[in-house]
Amino acid sequence: MTPGEKVQGTIDANLVEFEKHKETLLGILRGVYLHSPAAKPFDEGKAWSHLTNTAASFLFEEQVKTMSLPVAERVTRLRSLNKALRHARSLADRAMQDEVGDDLYSAWCEDIDQPQASVIRNDDNSLALVRPAREMFTKVVAGLSELEAAAARAADEVHKERAGGGRPKGTAVLPPGFIIALASVYRKITDAKPDTGNGPFVRLVRGFLDATGHEGRPSERHLLEMIEVEHANVRANPSGWAPSPFDE
Repeated sequence: MTPGEKVQGTIDANLVEFEKHKETLLGILRGVYLHSPAAKPFDEGKAWSHLTNTAASFLFEEQVKTMSLPVAERVTRLRSLNKALRHARSLADRAMQDEVGDDLYSAWCEDIDQPQASVIRNDDNSLALVRPAREMFTKVVAGLSELEAAAARAADEVHKERAGGGRPKGTAVLPPGFIIALASVYRKITDAKPDTGNGPFVRLVRGFLDATGHEGRPSERHLLEMIEVEHANVRANPSGWAPSPFDE
């Protein structure tokens, strides 16, 4: 079984469990819809389709998260890569100062099927020797320094990510865009503005987390904080192509 098939199998199994919460989740949306002035009957099929698609996306994000390497391992490997590249760059710099560099250049030209040098005729009909591949080769060698610097920078950034651990802030405990996605479903199905207080939208988010078997789910207070943060973020950074579900 490939990793992709394993991920899909886990998602499918979790969606079967998600189905068991159908009436609870639809009941929240139906309750809000019944109190709206909408004329059409509540579209249960449409509502469940939106919820299921959102759940599938959420579960996929969760699977990707569990497959990610631990931060400590990423830092260690990036540091090792930086050290190896520094050593390789030092050897390459030394080689470029003597015949070893010429040997390396010759073999490289053979590998890429390029002549080491070629003769051209100038405008005055004189002949000249040019080595265009040499410039390419010099850039390749210089690329070792760039990779060395990139590995060091990446290690520092990942280390900062690790140092910033602890209690999740904002919506970090959930996949990016999760709350706004549920708010969009809520608005689309009920035609009502998602509340940011302790109301039906919060119950929908809580019920959704229960239905997807979310581990380490946030406390009630933290959940309210996350919704407030998401609301503020959307207000501060409005989308240019779609209105916010939190707007009037």
